[in-house]
Amino acid sequence: MVRVTAIISAYFAEDYIERRLDNLQGQECNIIACAQKENAETRVLQDRGIDTILTDGVPTIYDAWNMMIEKVETPYITNANCDDLVYENAYKKMADALDRRKNAAVVYADLDIDDGNTVKAWNMVEGDYETLLANCFVGPMPMWRKSLHDQYGLFDEKLHVAGDYDFWLRIASQGEKFYHMKCQPLGKYLYRSDSAEHRQPTRAIWETARVRSQHIRRQ
Repeated sequence: MVRVTAIISAYFAEDYIERRLDNLQGQECNIIACAQKENAETRVLQDRGIDTILTDGVPTIYDAWNMMIEKVETPYITNANCDDLVYENAYKKMADALDRRKNAAVVYADLDIDDGNTVKAWNMVEGDYETLLANCFVGPMPMWRKSLHDQYGLFDEKLHVAGDYDFWLRIASQGEKFYHMKCQPLGKYLYRSDSAEHRQPTRAIWETARVRSQHIRRQ
C-alpha cells in the first residue's frame, strides 16, 4: 500500500518540472499537482498522467497545497517543491519513521543545500514549541500525517511564504511532536534568489514576524 502523497505546486517551474517528476517517480508515493491552465508545466504533468488540479490564475502556495490536500487519500503527505530533489528511498524512510513513532506528527531530516556553485550539508536542529518559536527548524521537505488537518485545519492560504511555519506552530502549541531523523541527508535543497521566499525578502520577514507574534500572544 502506498503511504505517501507528494503535493506539487507547479507554478513558475518550467525549468524544473521534468527533473522533479523523474525524481518523484522513483519514490514510493502518489503524486498530486496544482498548475495553471495551458502553461508549460501543465502540459508536462498531463503528458506524464499526473493527477493535476488546474487553476485559472496563480494561487498562493498554501491555497494550492490546501486544494491538493483535500484530494489526498494516503496517511502521510509531503510537499515536493519543484526545484528540490529527494534521494533514493527517502520517502520510504520517512514513512517508516512515522509508522514506528506513533507520537510523531511530523518527521524531517538533514539535507544538502546547493547554491549553484557548491553543495554543503544542512544539519537541522530539533526541539519543542519554544524552540520552534525562535527558529523554524522543520526545513523545506518534511513529511506529516494527513490526520493533522482533520484536527487542526488546513494551511492559512492568505499567507505567501510563512503558512507552513504558522501550521507547525499551531500544532506544536497543542503538544504535537516533531521527529528529527538522524541519518544521512535525504534530499537536496536548491537555494535560489528568485524563489518565492527569497524574491520577497520583506514579505518573508514581515509574515514570519507576524506569525510568531500571533502565537506568542496566544500563550
